[in-house]
Amino acid sequence: MEHITGKKKSERLVAVRQELNETERANWRGIKDRLLQGEPIQYVLNEAPFLEWIFSVNRSTLIPRPETEELVAWILSDHSSAKKLQVLDAGTGSGCIAIALKINRSGWQIIAADISRDALSIVKENASRLAAEVETQEIDILDINHPAWRTGCDIIVSNPPYIPISEKEWLATHVSRFEPERALFVPDDHPLLFYEALGLAAKNYLLPGGMLYLEINQAFGAATTSLLEQMDFQVTLRKDLQGNDRMIRAVKKN
Repeated sequence: MEHITGKKKSERLVAVRQELNETERANWRGIKDRLLQGEPIQYVLNEAPFLEWIFSVNRSTLIPRPETEELVAWILSDHSSAKKLQVLDAGTGSGCIAIALKINRSGWQIIAADISRDALSIVKENASRLAAEVETQEIDILDINHPAWRTGCDIIVSNPPYIPISEKEWLATHVSRFEPERALFVPDDHPLLFYEALGLAAKNYLLPGGMLYLEINQAFGAATTSLLEQMDFQVTLRKDLQGNDRMIRAVKKN
């Protein structure tokens, strides 16, 4: 109702007897029909909250989750005094990670990278509206030799696809039918596909002592930790506020 009328709840309560006009009624009917089909309200309204900001989203981007807010908070806490860092957000989607970091650390150079040009358009829209100067690059995470990757990164952060495709039937309809499949799913026989690629990219492009921050599938916490330790990273596994294995920090050794 706030989206339809442009009035907050307190304003609507003051004008409780005021009826919707015909345009507002038509908007309500359109929104209602889409919600009844299971479409997430974030896509219906083309916006989603992340930390203290509202981000534009559409069906080319994942809807930002609270767990990703925790990942951003971890990075900011670890580097609270760093004035200048080069950060690459690989698989940026709506750009929520990259833009949140830039707003909080204006001196950092942030690159928001994604394989989807449609997603990168949303990143640019969000960055412009939130006055966050981030660079965008079209990168396939699995192509670690792509020329858009940058040497000398201090941080690589990613929330890559990590749901085995066989689990699609168990997901809520609003996820499985509407969110972008290539941002969600991985082959059943290679669930750590993106983590392998990101580990290799981190070895190639991070500075010594640089850090790789990852959101992970809670079912593969131990496996992802083991994979990165075998690649000679110093790994910390962290649980989210729900008590699930959700985030990893992998430090590149000197």
